[in-house]
Amino acid sequence: MTRALKRVALYRHARDQHAAYLAPAFSALHGLLSTVPHLTLAVEPGALLFEGEVVHSEVAREGSFCFRLHRDGVRSLTFCRGVDLAELLLLLDVALPAGPAARREDAVTQLWKAELKSIRWAAASGYRLDGDADGDGAGSIAESARRAHQVLDELAETVEVVTPPPLMTADERAVFDPESWADLSRSVADILARIVERGFASRDVAALAECFARLCAEMVDRREHAALLWSLRRAANLTGDAANAFRRVAGELLADPQLVARALDLSARVGSAVGDLIPVWLELLPHTAGPLAIGLIAERAGTAEAAALANAVVDRVRHCRADIEVALRAGPSHLARALLGVAAKLHPALRASLAARALGHPAVQVRLAAIPLVGADAPLAIEHLGPLLRDPEVTLRMAAADALSGCDGFAEQAAGLLADAIAAPEFSRLPREEQAALYRALGRLGTPRGLDFLSDRLAGGKRRLLARARGEQDQILAIRGLVEDGSARALGLLEDRGSLSDAVGAACRAAAAATRSRRSAA
Repeated sequence: MTRALKRVALYRHARDQHAAYLAPAFSALHGLLSTVPHLTLAVEPGALLFEGEVVHSEVAREGSFCFRLHRDGVRSLTFCRGVDLAELLLLLDVALPAGPAARREDAVTQLWKAELKSIRWAAASGYRLDGDADGDGAGSIAESARRAHQVLDELAETVEVVTPPPLMTADERAVFDPESWADLSRSVADILARIVERGFASRDVAALAECFARLCAEMVDRREHAALLWSLRRAANLTGDAANAFRRVAGELLADPQLVARALDLSARVGSAVGDLIPVWLELLPHTAGPLAIGLIAERAGTAEAAALANAVVDRVRHCRADIEVALRAGPSHLARALLGVAAKLHPALRASLAARALGHPAVQVRLAAIPLVGADAPLAIEHLGPLLRDPEVTLRMAAADALSGCDGFAEQAAGLLADAIAAPEFSRLPREEQAALYRALGRLGTPRGLDFLSDRLAGGKRRLLARARGEQDQILAIRGLVEDGSARALGLLEDRGSLSDAVGAACRAAAAATRSRRSAA
């Protein structure tokens, strides 16, 4: 073969002699193909290789057999049983052309046009179509492409595009395929889930998850609520080694803000099912989706979806605590209240810590909602609710007193705060309802300090250094506090009426009877 190629290369003009030059190589190839059905040779710039071994080598230069084929994109030649000498001559004519190269097409194009039956070839993707080294062929092709684009543009301007009628109506299609789109999409979602569960996903987990997310987006746009809910639950309950990876990739795609907004709109349109769709959708979203949910709550004040979004936020508190604190301190009022409304699921200490941030919110309703949550943690309650007893807003003062009455672990400190508030000069100017609330809160704590304070007030202040008399109203308020205390000592104080006025004495008798009855029931 090497000898034949050299002789053909030297005497390219003597085309009538090429068959004689090639005859010995053809005879050897024909004998080899009688034992094997085909023979494949890899084409390199300067060699032909069979299973990695060089069977023919030549200098890699313009005009060489291997160089031209490889340059124009040919990467392998396969000689099949039945090849004849004429086809070999055609192959040589392509690889070793005689005459000016500028008039020749590239080797791949020539082989394609030759339609060889027993010689197959394989080309690399993106092979050159220049056909020669000078680039004239490339210029010709580029010019042809330009003219083709120009003709297409002209046709696009003049030809009116007419949409053909559908081949079948919806009813006609239903005869052949009665399955609805919703049923079909549900089947596809189930197939994707089965592939993952049975361990067949391998490296295609991300691609399968992307397909699932696109399917869910299509369900949203088609308003297929039932199919979407079923598919989301299927993904949420997915099992198998690749299940978490599948959910992670799908969740990242489902966290697209526009897609989530469309899903929320679908849930709002459906109405009663909002409690089903949105929670399972949000469950699939990544841990970093907290800020996204916070932003959506701010856009959907007072809706059912806002509560579901708030739940998703507190579920991700570890990853977005700073965003939650900002929302509680300075966010829209409905956003802060939505977050406080679902904070009950958090650990009491964490819940109280977050709610303490809301005490700085400008809206009274937000601070009012935060006070009970802060009161659940006694140290924070002492720190943050004590100052609220002097707040200008009466509802906040009363709520703070009520929360402080539940600080069992720090009852003495809380009793001190309440007693100081009652003893303050401005206490007499407070509304009567608030005064009663402070006394009752002090009594509920059941501390020695609080009981001493209430006893002193009931006695008209005779144990105080200044011995200043108190009016009957203050004594009746003290009686209310003693009833809330309910201890044996408090009962004794109510029964030892001494020199109390008739009205105060009657109040003591009624309070003592109520206290005895409650103690007996306990």
